[in-house]
Amino acid sequence: MNAITLGDVSVLRTVEYEGTTRLPEEMFGDIPGEAWEAHRPWLSPDFWDVRTGLLRSCVQTWVLRSAGRTILIDTGVGDAKERPAMPAFHRLNT
Repeated sequence: MNAITLGDVSVLRTVEYEGTTRLPEEMFGDIPGEAWEAHRPWLSPDFWDVRTGLLRSCVQTWVLRSAGRTILIDTGVGDAKERPAMPAFHRLNT
């Protein structure tokens, strides 16, 4: 978990998955390959693995704590779901 404090709010980040997922054209079919190449300097390596050609992504959940309250922002994928079209998330077990 990564945590930061903003004023009196503690923000915790819990990563469910971080890694490669799909080819750019699978997720963003309308964006031509030239556009990806033009933006390679800032996309690679954090957002695009040019060696494999796959996009990198991060699925995470956020926990905010302040004044005795806890707020969960769950943007996670979830475990044990059938996702054969998305191998990185298929039957995930975290």
